[in-house]
Amino acid sequence: MLKRLVLTFFHIVNGIVHDIIHDIAIHRFLTLVISLVSTVSVFCMCDACFILFYMFPFKPFMARVADKIPSILTTMMKKVPASRAIIGDAYMEAGEIAFAHDPVNGKTIYAQKEKAKRDSDRVLFGKIKGKKKHPFLEGAILGINCHTLRGDLLEGHRKMLVDVLQQQSSDSRKSTTILWIWGNLDKNVPYKENISLVQKWDEEYDNFHLAVQDRIGHELFYEDSPVISRVAIDFLDS
Repeated sequence: MLKRLVLTFFHIVNGIVHDIIHDIAIHRFLTLVISLVSTVSVFCMCDACFILFYMFPFKPFMARVADKIPSILTTMMKKVPASRAIIGDAYMEAGEIAFAHDPVNGKTIYAQKEKAKRDSDRVLFGKIKGKKKHPFLEGAILGINCHTLRGDLLEGHRKMLVDVLQQQSSDSRKSTTILWIWGNLDKNVPYKENISLVQKWDEEYDNFHLAVQDRIGHELFYEDSPVISRVAIDFLDS
């Protein structure tokens, strides 16, 4: 029951804040256990610790601009509040490919759930007349993009992950078993372009386990939460 409550709580938090992870928390989790996003897309479980982290992200245009001029963009957002709408637009642009699309016909596999998520995002970003937007979401996403998920930092995150895996593989007393759940139709954290590296980790480290989910995209919890929860619970029970 406790494990199910933990998963339910994590699912709720993920749906509300999605990518809001503080820099200090990222460093601490990466050092003590292991980190992976994500975010969101890839669901990484370290024993009873749940972390979403982008390690191989595909970013929309404005997010890539923010990578190059984080201080300038942050200042602009503070001085010109109306410009913050750009953040919501970029976030929702990324959301257009977040749900899995059928490779044959290009249609969204979980169309109704994708619409529900998009409608919710429109409310959160104040795009529905008469509905107040979330007061902190835009700033949180900007901060994450500029200071945690900035492009030039990602290689360091990946190296830290491997360092922790190597350390824990060599010392059983510090061992943390990691489950990496990844949808094979994920385009936000591109599966095809990066799966070979993750498979290498799966082969090299006994404390790393890859669980690829067929016909699942980036929004794995929204797309098929019963399947993802079952994979996670079985891991916790093992």
